[in-house]
Amino acid sequence: NYLALCEATQGEDRPYALSIAANIRAVLGGQQDGESEYPCLQLDGLHYYLARVSGFVQDGLQHAVVAHEDITQRKLAELEVLALNRSLEQRVQERSRELEKRNAELGRIGVVLEQRNEALIESNLQLARFAHVASHDLQEPLRIVGTYVDMLRHRYDQALDSRGQGYLNHITDQVTRARQMVKGVLTFSGVSQPLYAEPTLLEPLWQDAVQFLDWPPDTQLACGELPAVQINPAQMRQLLGNLLGNSLKFRSQKPLEVSLSLAGQGDGFAELVLRDNGIGIGPD
Repeated sequence: NYLALCEATQGEDRPYALSIAANIRAVLGGQQDGESEYPCLQLDGLHYYLARVSGFVQDGLQHAVVAHEDITQRKLAELEVLALNRSLEQRVQERSRELEKRNAELGRIGVVLEQRNEALIESNLQLARFAHVASHDLQEPLRIVGTYVDMLRHRYDQALDSRGQGYLNHITDQVTRARQMVKGVLTFSGVSQPLYAEPTLLEPLWQDAVQFLDWPPDTQLACGELPAVQINPAQMRQLLGNLLGNSLKFRSQKPLEVSLSLAGQGDGFAELVLRDNGIGIGPD
């Protein structure tokens, strides 16, 4: 009796045998067909089978037929897919944990950088305040020195020989240079502060920067058609003055040619080119 054989099975195969027996009893009781899988170790290795229980009626009696199908290839493929899925899930979990650690580390670094940026901003503000105050304090003694030099030149001009006149001229030059340095410190202290930007035409700034420089008579100055840009006019005027001063200072023997033109614009930016025919920069 196949049913009795299944129910009497002992050992590690018992759960599979009881599953088949349950399907047999269900079919004999008039319920629908059933099936269950079980492994079977054979001489050539482990096999997998599908036990399919089907019912039929003959001579008024309910019967059950048990058919066993070898599903080893399909089962091995399923097991391989399951193993790959578990491996993939494990790798995804490991990668997720690694990403969580990296995100946590990036978050910590971000906090540190934010703190350092705040400290740097505060330090820059203090430096800018100091430079502004110091430059203002330096202007007064320079003004006094310049005043006394003018008084000496006015009152004792006839009493001084050429050497004394040279000394006064040298003092005047150094005072002028010191004032320019103080002005540079003031400009530096202003650069670190946020400045208001406004739509500005560049050609008038070019004209302002050009007129205050001592150009040779044969200099050729040219300014192309330029757009209005969003800038701080004072800073742009200072920038043009510095660049034009370099063109004037580092010129060659041939007549100086200086031009400002628009090289291109797009994505909210305008690229400007200030070009001269000076001595240039050595390749080394």
